[in-house]
Amino acid sequence: MTAPIQDLRDAIALLQQHDNQYLETDHPVDPNAELAGVYRHIGAGGTVKRPTRIGPAMMFNNIKGYPHSRILVGMHASRQRAALLLGCEASQLALEVGKAVKKTGRAGGRPGQQRPLPGTDLSGRRSGF
Repeated sequence: MTAPIQDLRDAIALLQQHDNQYLETDHPVDPNAELAGVYRHIGAGGTVKRPTRIGPAMMFNNIKGYPHSRILVGMHASRQRAALLLGCEASQLALEVGKAVKKTGRAGGRPGQQRPLPGTDLSGRRSGF
């Protein structure tokens, strides 16, 4: 088993070690519709009309209008890729996700550590300003 993934860089490095799991481009792409259109042809998963196919996760390194920004799409586009990232077999994916939820607890941390949003009282109701 590989070392656990600690961050996005680790996840990308793992995908780069496996054939057909990662693709990168420096070609300029407009994030408004063009990016999705490109990925539809490269790695369309379940977000487009059927039939779909499962392609690689794709990193766009040159986003028009957003210098020094990159966009990664398709990181969790298949059960097989998600299982690879979690270090398990695809057939065990639901079990591993369940273990992770139990380990981390419910969303938002422990109830005693939650803080009210600004402008609300401790019950979460809006308070006067």
